Amino acid sequence: MTKPTKYFLAHTSVSIMNLKPIWPLSAHPNQIQALSEADAAQRRAGHKAQRSALQSGQPLEAIEDQFALIPFRRRPKSPAPFMNFGNDAMVVTQPVRDLLAPLAPHSLRFFPITVLNETCKAPLWEGPALYVMQVTEVRHACNLAQSTAVCTQQITLPDGIATTLSTIGNPDATYTIALDTPVDDAADIWIDDRLQGAIFLSGHLAKALKSAGLARGWGLTECVLLPRA
Repeated sequence: MTKPTKYFLAHTSVSIMNLKPIWPLSAHPNQIQALSEADAAQRRAGHKAQRSALQSGQPLEAIEDQFALIPFRRRPKSPAPFMNFGNDAMVVTQPVRDLLAPLAPHSLRFFPITVLNETCKAPLWEGPALYVMQVTEVRHACNLAQSTAVCTQQITLPDGIATTLSTIGNPDATYTIALDTPVDDAADIWIDDRLQGAIFLSGHLAKALKSAGLARGWGLTECVLLPRA
């Protein structure tokens, strides 16, 4: 395979505000209310650890595997190939899994999930199986200083620890994402853990998704490729 000459940000992996579809899916409120105080605290701790692992690339062995449509919210007609469940998980359909798994076998993990309707009594959708996709390859290819769509600020966490938070706005002709030219053996898909787990793809994978009709939902945004120093 020839070396990629284009790279893309999957903008939906870090934005739940501006790209569709972002569905109001989570653990069902009735499921949470039925938990004891101790079980609810354990669930929150597990959920926090899972989110941290998904954003940092630390390999998971298992995940929370049941989601549901939050009551009184708009019911989506069908799943998109790629979906952001409120930054809790990046979810793909079976065809996406079947396409990407052999193309990036060392960088991806997939976990089957169930998505129920608002009553929690039936699947929300009929159709292909759904999976949480975890990207375990971590790279710092994004040049934060040259990326005008990246906002970096100093914040203090609830536990009092000061840290740097970098977030991605809406890349367009004015505000761009800049990448340092990857090394020759770079993976085709990776996350940048400095950017809350933003997912980046090579042109090879982006083309494969588009050719298969599976690019909807990703928010693929071409990055500016900087020359090697």
